[in-house]
Amino acid sequence: MNKTNPPRKCPPSGAATQRTVLAIAHLEAWADNRILTSIRSHGFSVEVCCVESGHRVPVAAGDYAGIVIGGGLIPVIEAKRHPYMQRELRLIRNAMAQNVPYLGICLGAQLLAAALGEIAEPAPDNRSELGYQPIESLDPIMDGLRFVFQWHWEGVALPRNATLLASGRLFPTQAFRAGSNAYGMQFHPCVGPEQIASWIGSFPSDRVPGDRNALIREQQALAAQHDPAVECWLATFLPRWLGIAALQGAHS
Repeated sequence: MNKTNPPRKCPPSGAATQRTVLAIAHLEAWADNRILTSIRSHGFSVEVCCVESGHRVPVAAGDYAGIVIGGGLIPVIEAKRHPYMQRELRLIRNAMAQNVPYLGICLGAQLLAAALGEIAEPAPDNRSELGYQPIESLDPIMDGLRFVFQWHWEGVALPRNATLLASGRLFPTQAFRAGSNAYGMQFHPCVGPEQIASWIGSFPSDRVPGDRNALIREQQALAAQHDPAVECWLATFLPRWLGIAALQGAHS
């Protein structure tokens, strides 16, 4: 993370805020992914705020049509030590208060849970989920997802008054909804077959034990098998999350 230079404002999108989605990337590698590509394909612009690049996290959720926060390396339990993470929590609470659509991926889901009073922390037995793992859909909005790409060492309990949407064996809270349109996904639907090698290859050796090349080959084979269902799910979920289906219905 950039700790020496003063924070810089996110690059402006140049579009009306009502059609702009804010995407907060903790790492430069997350600043471009298929979730953001899909959002743009629906006519929205995306304003990327990259923490690693020194951008200052906005807190005015009402300036945006939606907010996406991706994964990162710093756990939520250390939020008090990182001003950018405290601003993210403010942003999430602001989004929920104003009913601005929110989507949190991995760390972004843990931030949503923390904003609602839950603590995200490592499992007591040091368990982790790396690579494709099964989940169980508990809500129609998750239908079609059975195996998803995971990459985390922390988990959260289901926040109070939130709805559990999908569960897993090692980490029971895999997806949840809070309020009417705030979603937390513990897994990474942003990662497809093309990202597997760089994703696994970029992590420190103590986080990826064993034969890394063998793990890459294994996960690429699993991606070929399971990723088409994830892409299909994203194509249905993202328009619903952004309210596109409701808008089209109102004008038809």
